[in-house]
Amino acid sequence: MATYRARLAEFQAVLLGPEIDKKRLYSLCSHGVPDQPGMRSTCWKILLNYLPYNTTHWPETLQKQRELYKQFIQELIIIPGAKRSKHSAAIQDH
Repeated sequence: MATYRARLAEFQAVLLGPEIDKKRLYSLCSHGVPDQPGMRSTCWKILLNYLPYNTTHWPETLQKQRELYKQFIQELIIIPGAKRSKHSAAIQDH
């Protein structure tokens, strides 16, 4: 149990700082991520460059990513049974 708490403390120290130490995070993650709510997903987002290493930019980055995803859905997904207008090309799902 003490080892788990120590690893958890290491992750928290890396993730709660203003700037993520990429090499340290990668090293910690290579041995497994503690089973804490949101920790695994946060680590993946950072390692996949979805989130920047500067944690102060996370709120604006997440907002931009969510808006981008909404636009993506609107552009690429066709609602079943949707009718096209007289002036648009044929509806095609991507």
